[in-house]
Amino acid sequence: MAFLCVKAVGYTTYMEQTPAIEFEKIKEDQKKEALWWESYPTMKTTADIENSIESGFAQVIPNQGVGYKISEKVRPEFRVLENNTYEILQEISEAWLERVRQNGNVSENVFLVISSLARTEEFQQQLIEQGYPAVENSTHTKLGAFDIAIKWFATNAPDLLMSLKEVLDIFVAQEKINVIEEPTIGVYHIASKPL
Repeated sequence: MAFLCVKAVGYTTYMEQTPAIEFEKIKEDQKKEALWWESYPTMKTTADIENSIESGFAQVIPNQGVGYKISEKVRPEFRVLENNTYEILQEISEAWLERVRQNGNVSENVFLVISSLARTEEFQQQLIEQGYPAVENSTHTKLGAFDIAIKWFATNAPDLLMSLKEVLDIFVAQEKINVIEEPTIGVYHIASKPL
C-alpha cells in the first residue's frame, strides 16, 4: 500500500495514494458536471470568490446547519458555494437527517461533515501536486460542488451511510446532482446541476 506524505499548516499527515483505476473513474464521472458548469467562471483567486459573493452569485456557508457541519479543516475563505448549490446542500442534509430519524436514530449528535466546498484554481493545483484525486477544471473552482466525508460512517455507522446513499440516489434520479464516490480519501463529491 502506497502512502503520500502531505504537508499541512504546522503538521504532517499521511493519506493513502489513490489507485490509478479509481482516479480514472473519478475523471470520467466528473465529465458530466464539467459540461454543466463549462460556461461559469473559474475562481482563480480568493478575490474572485469574494466578487462572486458581492455579486450575489454565491454566499458564505454557515459553519453548521440542519444535519451538517463544516469541517474545521476547511479554510474560512473557502466556506462558500453558488446559491443553488447551497440550497442542494441544505436539501440533502435535511432529507438525510429526516431519513435517519425515521429509521430510529434520534441523536442530536448525528450530522454530515462537509469536508470541502469552494476552491481556487491555485488551491486545486496544490491538491493535484500533493497526490489528491483532484481534477483540472474542478466544479469546486466554480463554486458548484462540495464533499461529504463518509469514511467514519463506513466504519462506524453503515446504516447512516446507507441512508445518505438512498437520499443521494433520489437527487441523482431527479437530475439535480452528480455524485462521485472517492473511496480512498473517503468522501462523496457532490456537484449541483445549475438551474
